[in-house]
Amino acid sequence: MNIEKNNVDTLNAELTISLQKEDYSPRVEKALKEYRKRAQLPGFRPGHVPMTVIQKRFGKSILAEEINTVLQDAIYKY
Repeated sequence: MNIEKNNVDTLNAELTISLQKEDYSPRVEKALKEYRKRAQLPGFRPGHVPMTVIQKRFGKSILAEEINTVLQDAIYKY
């Protein structure tokens, strides 16, 4: 992760954050595993939904949520 600060003027600044896949992929995998344990989908026993089904159905939303969390943490720490 790379964070750059560009001062626009005395009161305003612009942050540029560059993320690599390594920055958020462990958190996404952990979130998918946790969601798999709680998932209750028709046709599957509770907690035994295949990971491919979870990734197809909820993967993009979990990815967006985890990237947002990583960015918020990075901005707060900066």
